[in-house]
Amino acid sequence: MKTGCSILFKIFLSVVMIGYLFGYQVDIRDVPAAFRDIDPRWLALGASLHITGLLLSSIRWRFLLKAQDIDQPLHRLFSYYLVGHFFNMFLPTKVGGDIIRIYDTSRDHGSTAQPMAVILVERISGMLTMLLLAALVLALNLDIGIDLHSRISGLNYGIALFIMAIAVIPLIFTPWMERLLFSHVFAWPVVNRLSRPVEKIYKAFQVYGGRLQYLWAALITGLLLQVNYFFHYYFLARSLGFDTSLLFFFVIIPVRTVALMLPFFINGIGLREFFDVHAFNLVGVPKHAAVAFAETAWGIQIAFALLGGIIYVFRRRPGNRSGGMVPASGKVKGSDA
Repeated sequence: MKTGCSILFKIFLSVVMIGYLFGYQVDIRDVPAAFRDIDPRWLALGASLHITGLLLSSIRWRFLLKAQDIDQPLHRLFSYYLVGHFFNMFLPTKVGGDIIRIYDTSRDHGSTAQPMAVILVERISGMLTMLLLAALVLALNLDIGIDLHSRISGLNYGIALFIMAIAVIPLIFTPWMERLLFSHVFAWPVVNRLSRPVEKIYKAFQVYGGRLQYLWAALITGLLLQVNYFFHYYFLARSLGFDTSLLFFFVIIPVRTVALMLPFFINGIGLREFFDVHAFNLVGVPKHAAVAFAETAWGIQIAFALLGGIIYVFRRRPGNRSGGMVPASGKVKGSDA
């Protein structure tokens, strides 16, 4: 009942946002005109970088799993990622795909804590890398097509605090912090029952301290992944005729990604269009064209998500002769890439 009410509330907010946008800010009759002049060459290039991004995500995931002694073939992780992408797009929550990926890898490996820690590291490091790139562009005062420093007072102080916060993250996994958490914080009766699962995930996180080669490989792959997605959105904008600086996407896409994580809309519907209209309006893009950009990017995501759905329907299930089960050691024979 509670879940149903939550979904209905999200649908309501998405409908209200769409209604407000097209009722007061954008003439919906102008939107088809933006699609008519789309350049298929830029569109194809932008779409190709989406699948490249999914492949890079799978490679990063593989490095992070290898640090936990879980060795999976790249092609299997890529299929898992596509299936997760499908559930992210078609479930009313952004974590649905992550839950499916945790299930798939834990089914193969036999442990839940390690795959969960890997997904958390992947998500956190990806978000921090994206925001760090945006912070560096702003800190260096590079030309993004708009002077945000004059619009946002204290921006440099915020950037400095963010970079300092990233620098202290390793302190969370020091021995004294571990003692503080599990000897004091999780000793409280109200949170004591969470201590065992949290400790398992915490220990899985600590593994990366002794497997820095895999962590660095994952971070470098993640850096390439974020830059790939900036170019992906830049090429989509070019396909619609936007004369927008590439560096603008280094700043606006991280903010857009964080905004779309708000759990108050059905898959970001309404919020996505509202954000793009106001973000691109800062650099002179007409509102109806910004809506076209939002729907183009979303349409490409849906297309690849449907591919993941097809894989999910036709893939072998556990117990089949070639179902891809992994030995108890977590090693996969004939692992590729």
